[in-house]
Amino acid sequence: PRDNNRYFDAPVIGNIPLEILLLNIPKNTKIYGFKTTAILIAKWLGFDVYNFVFNESRVDAFMKKNGIKEIKL
Repeated sequence: PRDNNRYFDAPVIGNIPLEILLLNIPKNTKIYGFKTTAILIAKWLGFDVYNFVFNESRVDAFMKKNGIKEIKL
């Protein structure tokens, strides 16, 4: 990720873009994220993608329009 926020206690793989990792994981893997181009590309590549939403914005509406499911927090 481009930021240093740790939203969850999960390992971060540094310096490897998600787009590269997507090439090596099964298509039935669910992807969860925060309104980034990486999850948008994951959706375009056929993954089941979920967007965490705190306060709705135009970006969240764009993600929803592209078939990304919302998880409101």
